Amino acid sequence: MPSTVDPQSLFTFKNGDVRIIVTHEGERIVGKVSSHAMALVSPVWENFIYDPRKTSSKDTLPNAATTASNSHKDLRKPAEEVDFSEDDSEALLTLLRIAHLQFSSIPPAMHYKQLLNLAVLCNQYLCVNIVRPWLGLWLKDEYSQGMLQGQENWLFIAWTFGRYSVFKYVAAKMVTEITTGEDGRCLTSDGNEISEPMPPGIVESILAIRDKTIGELLNIPYSKMGTYEASNGSVCARSFIGATAVSACDAIIYGSLTLGLRKLGLWPRKNIEDIHISVQELADAVSSIQIHCSNHHGACRPGNIEEEVRSLLEKVPDPVLESHRRHMAAQIREEL
Repeated sequence: MPSTVDPQSLFTFKNGDVRIIVTHEGERIVGKVSSHAMALVSPVWENFIYDPRKTSSKDTLPNAATTASNSHKDLRKPAEEVDFSEDDSEALLTLLRIAHLQFSSIPPAMHYKQLLNLAVLCNQYLCVNIVRPWLGLWLKDEYSQGMLQGQENWLFIAWTFGRYSVFKYVAAKMVTEITTGEDGRCLTSDGNEISEPMPPGIVESILAIRDKTIGELLNIPYSKMGTYEASNGSVCARSFIGATAVSACDAIIYGSLTLGLRKLGLWPRKNIEDIHISVQELADAVSSIQIHCSNHHGACRPGNIEEEVRSLLEKVPDPVLESHRRHMAAQIREEL
């Protein structure tokens, strides 16, 4: 966040009594924050500033007989310095400004990377509640932004801020669009690795449903071929027309399936782990298989592949886990 303002002054707040170390635009900055403000908005910051391991009962209770228990925190001695140098400075500055009531300095809009960095710190420091008044502005384009290629970490943003509908939407999209590497790694459709941060368990859930769906897609043509391979006699429904015509019917249907699959690279039979393209790409490929049959043998055609694929895609399971629902529900309850 380039600025003509002295970087140190950005991170120096009124009544600051604790030094903080920040890495801002590649430079080490020393600022000052209010220990009371920090402790009020984040239990993690409170532990940084009033480290319970370094605070004795003598420090916290100079006059135990006359001091009320709910004032103990006010009597603790804060740390001299807290190191935030590993945090994104722009996201940290937003949180510090909110904590110190500098609301006029809070940005009215944020782009994807800013939101992601902010979500990381809000999750890390357990302070989602303090940003809630601005979420309506910052997340107003969450659906359209969550659909953009390369912005899969919207899952983490939605999970952190309790945006269940967007989370479910993006996760379902990823089930049909992700690809995999030769080693099974989860990749975007353009071959880039899905990066952290991600909510716990969501990538594994997406991959599991992807594998299940791919297996079901492969089974559509393979099961039809299996009907012919397992038959000791004819499959043709017009057996009364003679053995030669029946054999020709079976051969045309089986042959068209085999050739169609071979052109798609799906024959000989492939296993789930052999398929690295996306569910949607595989669905389009399987749908394109044309089953030919003899004249007047339409009843022998083994189903409508395109219709079966469409029906299967409409029933793809939801990758959102119960743990994700509970986490996001808790965020919403805190907001209320």
